[in-house]
Amino acid sequence: MSLELSNSQYKLEDLCLQITDGKHGDCENQENSGYYFVSVKDIDEGEIHYSNARQITKYDFEDTDKRTRLENEDILITNSGTIGKFVFVNSPLSRKTTFQKSVAIIKPNKNKILPKFLYYYLISEKRRLIEYAGGTTQKNLLLRDIRNFEVEVPDEFHQKKIIEILNTIDELIKTKKKLNKNLNHQRKLLFKNWFIDFNDFSDYELYDTAFGLIPKTWHIYDFKEILTKRTEKSNDDSIPMFSVTNTGIHPREDKFNKKLSASTSKFKLIYKNDLVFGMSREILNWGLMEEQIGGVSSAYNVFRINEEKINPFYLKSFIENYIPYFKDIIKPASREGQGIDQNVLLIKQIYVPPENIFNEFYNIDINFNKLINLNKIKIDKLTNLRDVLLPKLMSGEIDVSNINCE
Repeated sequence: MSLELSNSQYKLEDLCLQITDGKHGDCENQENSGYYFVSVKDIDEGEIHYSNARQITKYDFEDTDKRTRLENEDILITNSGTIGKFVFVNSPLSRKTTFQKSVAIIKPNKNKILPKFLYYYLISEKRRLIEYAGGTTQKNLLLRDIRNFEVEVPDEFHQKKIIEILNTIDELIKTKKKLNKNLNHQRKLLFKNWFIDFNDFSDYELYDTAFGLIPKTWHIYDFKEILTKRTEKSNDDSIPMFSVTNTGIHPREDKFNKKLSASTSKFKLIYKNDLVFGMSREILNWGLMEEQIGGVSSAYNVFRINEEKINPFYLKSFIENYIPYFKDIIKPASREGQGIDQNVLLIKQIYVPPENIFNEFYNIDINFNKLINLNKIKIDKLTNLRDVLLPKLMSGEIDVSNINCE
């Protein structure tokens, strides 16, 4: 069935069955209910990340769902806080997901436009959408502005070709990301097998510790023996800024668009292999710095690791496996922004294997790391290719008629 369009310029609301946003209010939390209440913080890299999304009561979900009615092939756009994060919905959880008001839901009319084409079109017009919101990603993109947003629609043939080209690249990116997810999972299983479950050391003499039985030849350190607090600050604008979440250390521009508070002109410096704790309230936000140098909020806690005593990768993997053990370093009843209690952190302990045992493990693990880094390079190249092609395809600069994606 062909699309019912006779010209090329439309308001977005004329191409959609509904454009709305999430609930203008709150819902009651219910752990493990299976009903999700998603906000802008749960949307990144074209996906809804459910791992830390709030779960709410069935009653509140059904009440809010009357407004949002999320279905596959709907389009999401963050319209408050950080504007212009998009998702093309394709999830088995779509009918159990609703939203806070910071997310808008666009339901394309499939008789008028192909949903995936509209998704790519809106991504290509992100800058114009931000201008609608007042020229900065910290304004609010109002529903009326989204509804009145003008869309130029090519014929069905060109829509399908553009989808084919961009979707081919996106699927390759998705495949590489899935491979890396599996490789990282295998790395974690390998570490757990060696250093948490001690499956390869059953014939060693063991002794009892706060962590249970561990081999006698392994050393236990207090964190105060392996960490030194960093306090160095800078106001050098050329230094890239980072934020710390429960998934690690990320370039700040990937997570937030607002600048750090103007109350101070200086930020804290972090260096490669530093252990950094962000502002935590209920979830521990922390990570190991992978880049050579960066800056973070002056409220963060930054520590240099004594690499003569412990390998930074080992320390990171140890914390990942013992997160409940470190939960009490979050300040009791702290508001977001107060961070962690460093005194509690520094009396924590960690056991460390002899150097020869860790080196044996590292020689296996390094092969996983090489494959992961190779995939990351390919992902970056594919992402850059897609981002270069997107505006050229939408503008007609590239003739899609003779392009074959097979």
